[in-house]
Amino acid sequence: MLRKLLLVTFLINSLFCAGQKKLYRSYNYFAFLAGERTGQQLTTIHGLEKGSWFAGAGTGLDRYELLSLPVFLSGSKYLFPSSNNLLFTINAGMSFPLEKKSEMLRTAVKANYPARPFGEAGFVYRFQEESMKKGQGILLGVYYSYKGMRIKQTLSGNCPNPPCADTYEYINYELHRWAFKLGLAL
Repeated sequence: MLRKLLLVTFLINSLFCAGQKKLYRSYNYFAFLAGERTGQQLTTIHGLEKGSWFAGAGTGLDRYELLSLPVFLSGSKYLFPSSNNLLFTINAGMSFPLEKKSEMLRTAVKANYPARPFGEAGFVYRFQEESMKKGQGILLGVYYSYKGMRIKQTLSGNCPNPPCADTYEYINYELHRWAFKLGLAL
């Protein structure tokens, strides 16, 4: 799965390399996450900008329910190309859990935490100081964010005549939240 994600990232970046006017750009965010719970998120996105379009790949740390590592592709479009200040952004990829949840069933032998979908969509406004280069600035954004989580628990079989077959139980989480982001465009 990670190989496919890297291949798609390479192909998108190759398309942007074909144009004459392209700029390397990075967007770095700290986010406060609010939903049923609260959390924090750090993300960094690197890619190429051509005209009013941006495409890149990003990663970060997401501490909402469980600490996880989102790896995603990002696409952005400046809505008003003359000023290049308001942009619409979509991030889509996978979230890889980095910690284990302690709520296991008593009969569980082990638990697996597979990668699950991650996605965000939102609007960002870029404030540019006169001393900054073109395209750089302070970012303020509001996103709708989704992070999936699954716990696969292996339960030992309970039968009178061993060996017993293991059974599996899945606990699925669909975490819908708002992300309020503050960042820098470099």
